[in-house]
Amino acid sequence: MAEGIRLKLLTASGALLDETASYVRIPTDGGSVGILPGHAPMLCAVRAGRLKYRGAEGEERFLTVSDGVAGIERGELTVLVREAKIEG
Repeated sequence: MAEGIRLKLLTASGALLDETASYVRIPTDGGSVGILPGHAPMLCAVRAGRLKYRGAEGEERFLTVSDGVAGIERGELTVLVREAKIEG
């Protein structure tokens, strides 16, 4: 199993986040989708809501995101949204 997920969050204003995470939860039409290292390739619509991720050191972090899309392939999760804000 891979050590982590490379999480990249891009907004209309530019890159907001590029770091390694051990877990990511994305808000989607059908509810939240959890992403762990080794996840199969996937493309999905992101709905406005709260994105949660666990950093490499185990700390939990949250972002408020607008609608967009997300794709995971080869251990890299890219989330493209109009706007996002890091909570806290």
